[in-house]
Amino acid sequence: MRRTRTVRFMHNACEESVMSVVLIGIVDQLPLTSIAAAVFLGGASWYWLFLARPGVPAARRRTRRISLVFMSLLAVDLALAIDVLDSGRDPTAWLVAWAAAILLLVLVVVIAVLDAVMTLHAASAERHEATIEAIIETQRDINSDADADADGGGEG
Repeated sequence: MRRTRTVRFMHNACEESVMSVVLIGIVDQLPLTSIAAAVFLGGASWYWLFLARPGVPAARRRTRRISLVFMSLLAVDLALAIDVLDSGRDPTAWLVAWAAAILLLVLVVVIAVLDAVMTLHAASAERHEATIEAIIETQRDINSDADADADGGGEG
């Protein structure tokens, strides 16, 4: 009786092991990176069109669209490097793909830093303009109060 349980347990474990190998084989065949790249490219296309709205400054639109181009190239390159190219079959193509991915990633980061600096500069300029307008408005209020006092509107 004990031997029967052991054999049944081993049989179930063997079935689970075979099932795991089959599932791993199926998942390994799915081009998950390619699917993720396709989803990203769809989102990037939407954002490209979103940047065309009137409220986006031209410099920001240009910088972000350049960044989108490099990110799209990076997505395609990563999909190729991970899903398509094999280091065992063609090591040169695999190495070129990964070197291009690293280069594109560095370019995307540099453009993102540039975009952040431009955004901070624009915000600083807007804050400076708002301060100047507030000073001018305050000066007008002071001058109108002084004119009203000079015209006899003051108490005395």
